[in-house]
Amino acid sequence: MQKVERNLMEPIGEVHLEESRFRLTKGMSKLQSKIENLFLKKGYIFLIIGFLLGRALILAQLTPFGLPFFAAVYLIRKDRAPIALFGLVAGAATLSFTDAFFTFGSVFLFLLLYKLTKKWIQNSLKVLPFYIFFTILIGKMLKVLILSGNITLYEGMMTGVEAGLGLVLTFIFMQSIPLMTASKRKQLLKTEEIVCLIIMLASVMTGTIGWTIYDLSVEHVMSRYLVLIFSFVAGATVGSTVGVVTGLIFSLANVSSFYHMSLLAFAGLLGGLLKEGRKTGVALGLFIATLLIGMYGEGGGALGRTLTESAAAVLLFFLTPQSLTSKIAKHIPGTPEHSAEQQQYMRKMRDVTAQRVVQFSNVLKRCQKAFLHFRCRMKRLKLTAIWIIS
Repeated sequence: MQKVERNLMEPIGEVHLEESRFRLTKGMSKLQSKIENLFLKKGYIFLIIGFLLGRALILAQLTPFGLPFFAAVYLIRKDRAPIALFGLVAGAATLSFTDAFFTFGSVFLFLLLYKLTKKWIQNSLKVLPFYIFFTILIGKMLKVLILSGNITLYEGMMTGVEAGLGLVLTFIFMQSIPLMTASKRKQLLKTEEIVCLIIMLASVMTGTIGWTIYDLSVEHVMSRYLVLIFSFVAGATVGSTVGVVTGLIFSLANVSSFYHMSLLAFAGLLGGLLKEGRKTGVALGLFIATLLIGMYGEGGGALGRTLTESAAAVLLFFLTPQSLTSKIAKHIPGTPEHSAEQQQYMRKMRDVTAQRVVQFSNVLKRCQKAFLHFRCRMKRLKLTAIWIIS
């Protein structure tokens, strides 16, 4: 009986759990590197961003996102500009073919103005926002003249507003796109860069307005998911900032969603304060904010749907791998991951410096040995010369 048990136990003991875990980790890292290579290095992320920005609206009629995005990609990653243009036109076509034609015409007008005046411009990045301002202004005026035949005061004011938004968005995209495409990212992000990145992400998510899955609003789910991520990795300050900025962008895109700014800001604040409870604490903060602001904003009738949207965002949040949140946290100042990364960087620099000192010391020792050897030879030659003379 003991022999049978031993024969049964031996194969079980030979199972290499560590090897299986290593293979799984290696496979996940390979998959992650392939996805990063496909979207970031090959530039297909610009196709998705362009598609969503192409259909993003402000005040249900302004489309100021497309041209600034294309212009920033054109100057920063010129080889990926055709991919961005295709995404923008495809996204605008989901609104109407008129918007798609206007988007393509605006890009053509921008390229024409840029090529004609390029030889007089020394630094294109500094004047790019003004290119966008005048391109949108001229293009929008031409669109209004073609469609209606005359320009009213209201249409002129809205054209100026759209051109001004395009100018500001150009600055934002010029700050954000290098953070997404750089092969070697900065260790520390400035506050302005974080805010610009948040504005860009919120602008991209406005392209999902009107999308629903099982009667759940995609933009609400994704905006709450974004707040959960930043609350978890950076705390209450950044979390509430993300909530305010995201809610503001969404309220400009859809006036009926104005109360969502309060919900997102409150969720970011509570989630950041409860981040010591890990993901569960952050999710609890979102549910508390949803209950309080949800009853205030829409009343009890739509509260169930709002809670379901928050639950969907929490589900995505729990499915987010720890490696992704840690990678984000490394670039945000004040986080433990960033402090650990800084300490590791300083330790690496100290080790490199010590290694260089050791190498320099070895060189000096070799020089010393060579000098002593040369001195001995000279002494021998001197003694030989004295012996010959004597």
